[in-house]
Amino acid sequence: FYEAVQIMQSRRINGIYFDALGIPDRETLVTSATLTAAMNTSNLQYEICRFFAIQKNIRSSVSNATLFDSIEKQSEITEELLCLNNFDLAYQIINTFRLPAFEIYAKSLTRIVYQKLFSRINELLQFLKNLISEIDWDNLLLIVIKTIVIELKDLTTAAKFTQQFNLQENEVEGLIICGKLKLAYIS
Repeated sequence: FYEAVQIMQSRRINGIYFDALGIPDRETLVTSATLTAAMNTSNLQYEICRFFAIQKNIRSSVSNATLFDSIEKQSEITEELLCLNNFDLAYQIINTFRLPAFEIYAKSLTRIVYQKLFSRINELLQFLKNLISEIDWDNLLLIVIKTIVIELKDLTTAAKFTQQFNLQENEVEGLIICGKLKLAYIS
């Protein structure tokens, strides 16, 4: 009986339910934190639209995606930003939405390798140098080297990246992948 009376006494104003005492229902109430998060997302989306508007080579799957979409779409947008040299905005999006950073960096570097933009690879790696752990750094370098060797079959270019490793065992692995067995043995 009490619940029936409570339901009858509740009322709805502008999509928010109020109980008999005029207290809003917590589930339908927009909090300041929710509103702030939506505003931050809108501001980031605006920056993305401004940046993409001046770009020429944007993948069609990303051109219609927004930060209000799924994590996969957010990640695709971030990868595209990294490939187009907008590292700061991409990093901001990764942190804001807590996206899988290593996976995004690896996919972006792989795409850049396929485009044969080796100077851009170095720029992205230098940007990431102080942002990620030494282990992640070395793993990204291994991904770059393997992609260059396997897909582009360019051992000379791949070998240039072996000097950037933090850990010696990864440098040896990189040299072996590049076919520099004598250097790997000496290291």
